[in-house]
Amino acid sequence: MHMRSITFSVLALSMVSSLSAQQWHQATPLDQLLKQVHARHHLVAEMDALPAKVPDGFNAAAVKAFTITAHQFDFDINPSPFVVNVGDSVTLDVTSSDVTHGFFLEHYMSNDVTMNKGQHRTITFVANTPGIFTYACTVSTCGDGHGDMVGDMVVQAAAAAPAISSFTPTSGTTAGGTVVAISGSNFQNGASVKFGDTTAVSVTVNSSSSISAMSPARSAGDVAITVTNPDGQSAMFGTFTYTLPGPAITSIVPSTGSTAGGTPITINGTNFVAGLAATIGSAPAIITTVNSSAIFATTPMGPFDIVSSAPRDVVVTNPDGRSVTRSGGFTYTLPAPSIASI
Repeated sequence: MHMRSITFSVLALSMVSSLSAQQWHQATPLDQLLKQVHARHHLVAEMDALPAKVPDGFNAAAVKAFTITAHQFDFDINPSPFVVNVGDSVTLDVTSSDVTHGFFLEHYMSNDVTMNKGQHRTITFVANTPGIFTYACTVSTCGDGHGDMVGDMVVQAAAAAPAISSFTPTSGTTAGGTVVAISGSNFQNGASVKFGDTTAVSVTVNSSSSISAMSPARSAGDVAITVTNPDGQSAMFGTFTYTLPGPAITSIVPSTGSTAGGTPITINGTNFVAGLAATIGSAPAIITTVNSSAIFATTPMGPFDIVSSAPRDVVVTNPDGRSVTRSGGFTYTLPAPSIASI
């Protein structure tokens, strides 16, 4: 990427390119040269107080790293654009790919660095002052296009931190997939959302005050929701409760049996949990075995006052209270007559 500077930057480099590498350092110090150019264009640059290098334990708003490759006659900067925020910890890895180049960034470097072909230099600083700052090649002998090797780094003023005021719904199943509407303020495009320490499946920033996020799969329990803006500022809020999915019934085999009870049945479905209860009508079934997809049980006694048949609802309730009803899922029939003796 090549970033063209504003007019004063181009003028500065045209002045610089007219000097030899030796004259550069002997005639006019770089910071003084830039001061003169800025003054000529009625611009103010705080050049005197250079920022300190990043101290140990510095708690940056965000960590920004850029790879800068110098070549005839341009600087390729990755990632692009060359933009950071006040408070960011910035690292520049500058490399020359062909001939000897120099690199200087006003305000944030006290001296320029020089790199022969294949060499690289690392510059690390805290972006403590907002504004537009010129960078340039400082070795005029790199070629006739030296004057084009100039651009700007933008340091944005600190943005307000995001804030969450509410979200709905406040619970969803462990399977994930619940779309949560998050309300608040100062949400930025590109913001990320986490449920606990797990990243949301998808995030849509609808506006500075509204985000829609889809919950990821997680184990049952309570987690907070965190919104993090691209500048590294974040907000944590509330409790989102992960619950086990409710049970579902797909079939009951067999679906009929005698009112005398004792008919072995299999209730097929999903999300069955050990310790569940099953009823046919209002009477509890006798459960023998449970796994996540099947319940093996025997039927209780049915009604004695039916004429021919009586459908009854089958209800399965997991230990967490979530339940499912299969309407008319089992039908009681009168037992066939039998002769005991004559």
